[in-house]
Amino acid sequence: MPAENITPKHQQEFLTNLVTYLQEFEYDASLIESEVGDGKTYTTMYVVVDISSEQLPGENQLRVETAFLPQAEDDKGTHSILQTMVPVLVADQAVDKNELFGLIIKLNTFMPMGAFGYWEEQNMVYHKQNNMVANKSNDGDYASFEEQLAMIQYVLTSFVPSLAAAALDGKTVKEALESNPFAQVFTQ
Repeated sequence: MPAENITPKHQQEFLTNLVTYLQEFEYDASLIESEVGDGKTYTTMYVVVDISSEQLPGENQLRVETAFLPQAEDDKGTHSILQTMVPVLVADQAVDKNELFGLIIKLNTFMPMGAFGYWEEQNMVYHKQNNMVANKSNDGDYASFEEQLAMIQYVLTSFVPSLAAAALDGKTVKEALESNPFAQVFTQ
């Protein structure tokens, strides 16, 4: 017996159309069904973004995970909450969490959109943001999401190297920000 997908039909259609829209812009985007237990699934969109830069040379790709919050609104609602989450890295077990948390707080203070966080059970640093999306979507919604995706990619490209310096290399907040392109903003 196939699993029951708990993502409402209008949300599934939005994500399907969004994947098609993003693929037209050559994004590596796809849909999967994530299991939630009790024979139920919900639809998640994955988009791969490249965060390679002068600070992070080589091939550096992260997977942006986007899904509507399951059952977050009633059937008569006019909007749904679309959550975008990017697992960034798993921190070293020996990392000084005070330094890591201090860096996350400092970055979030100046973050243009979304926020970085730390998921303790997974020892994972992530980036997350939520958006309200009209249940009767239009092409402008897809274009808006694509613009936000470009901004998320820019934020990740700019700040993941500093987060990695603190979470993986044990650097202090000050050391982690020294080579950041926005170092002056954080050191004033």
